[in-house]
Amino acid sequence: MPTPFIKNIATVHDDAENASYVRLRIRTVKGTKETIEVPREDISEFKSLKRQLLKIGAVLPSQGQQCRDFIMRAVERDSPRLIRRVAQCGWLDSTCTTFATQSNIIGHTSDDLEPPKQAMRADAHGATKIGGSAASWKDSVGAQAMSSSSWVFSISAAFAGPLLRMLTEDSFSVCFSAPSRTGKSVITLVGSSVVGVGSVGEMMTWNVSEAGLEQRLPLFNDCTMGIDDFETMKGSDTAKYERIRGMTYGIAGGTEKIRHTSAKLSCNQWRVILITSMEKTITELSRSTHKARQTGETIRMIDVPLLSQGKTHIFDLAQASGEYIDASWQEKQFEGMVRACAANHGAVFNAYVDKLCDGSVDVPKLARRHRDRFVRRVTRRKDERITRDVARKFGLIYAAGRLAIKFKLVPWKREELFAAIGNVFGDAKTLLPDPERDQVTAQATLAAFVDKLKRSGDIDDYDVEPGYRVPRLGQKKFVVRVDAFNSLFKTEADRRGILDRLVRSKLIDTSSSSGEPKYQFEWPDGKRRRSYTFSLPAEV
Repeated sequence: MPTPFIKNIATVHDDAENASYVRLRIRTVKGTKETIEVPREDISEFKSLKRQLLKIGAVLPSQGQQCRDFIMRAVERDSPRLIRRVAQCGWLDSTCTTFATQSNIIGHTSDDLEPPKQAMRADAHGATKIGGSAASWKDSVGAQAMSSSSWVFSISAAFAGPLLRMLTEDSFSVCFSAPSRTGKSVITLVGSSVVGVGSVGEMMTWNVSEAGLEQRLPLFNDCTMGIDDFETMKGSDTAKYERIRGMTYGIAGGTEKIRHTSAKLSCNQWRVILITSMEKTITELSRSTHKARQTGETIRMIDVPLLSQGKTHIFDLAQASGEYIDASWQEKQFEGMVRACAANHGAVFNAYVDKLCDGSVDVPKLARRHRDRFVRRVTRRKDERITRDVARKFGLIYAAGRLAIKFKLVPWKREELFAAIGNVFGDAKTLLPDPERDQVTAQATLAAFVDKLKRSGDIDDYDVEPGYRVPRLGQKKFVVRVDAFNSLFKTEADRRGILDRLVRSKLIDTSSSSGEPKYQFEWPDGKRRRSYTFSLPAEV
């Protein structure tokens, strides 16, 4: 039997629990030494303390009084160290000079601070680790990323996490969308490798409850969090969209739902940039449920279609440089990047944060300048406010990439970075709400539909027709079933906008009392059907 050993090595105050622990070093029956923590309030209860020690395999003296003296002498002795275990990751002070990751304290600090307790499970999805060095990450992941705007964007977003607090920006999310096997998960992995996740299998998935997500978010406070593919979320399109919408606001809100006042003294908080993906855009998902995304939702979870504007793959930068892109080439790029991330992750983020902390650069001032310059270059005066809001968020990501270039952590050039982030912004812009553009599209849809309607005199069976054309000179007049009319439009906002325009222009028959469109009309076969009667200008 190994010799009994127990030593008081520290007293630990846990900020998250507002509780203190005595940290003990013990010898187990296996002959190994292990470290355990015992609530400080329990050290006076010998029997309870002895049970805890025996439960984990501690070697203790066999004699009762000798055992008591052996244990109590160790636990009641003054601890040689007093340690503060921080409540969550991220910046620990208002001056942004000390930063906690899941495994390290970086910056101007002593040995008396430790990372959060809940971060210590290394096998959990989303747990960060160190693999390789900052230099090896730069030469592998950083170098290979220059073939794809989305890869450069994902990496820059990971560097942007610590800037959120510095520039007092709120959390936001980005969802890349494309068909299966186009590399969406690798995009998320590339950014996750910066903070310390080395494989797709180690990333979090959306097969998680709201409470489970809220538990993990503080571990990515002031960081970027990668979650693999919304397709892992279960349920119908309607259920999935409602859940995505709820999570969008929850993540951006930056604080967990308070479930019971006795649960803890304070609730978790976070500022994060979340990167995820899905096969269809969130805009398409919302339209499949006949709902329009709200403006606030759109700027909190930004849709980025990877294959917009005629693209067939994500390697736009490589193609622009003259590379011939075929399936074999793409496969090699994906395999190479996955290997690079597996071998190199986490170290570059520590090096980056260390540079942010050392005070050699006025980071907030420089980051604001880069962000504002990006916004000026990619926006126009007539752009909607929502477009400028998204440009500002992407400008923060651009600023982080510029800092990484300045700190020599990535092998990129300034204009290469701007082109990459600008390309992703251009993709995102195609899905941003644009009332004027959407109404033009809706008008064209309606015009194309009524152009195919038959004249009333040419119809034999009105029961199978969606509507008919009323023969007349000048303005074209149509009678269309309400359900057929409504089905033409992608969103309720589009439908309502067309109806409002017809009412304002006095082109639709309305009720004299309410001013709203009439719903009931008698058709030429003598039946009354729920329908609209309206005209379109002759030039439409």
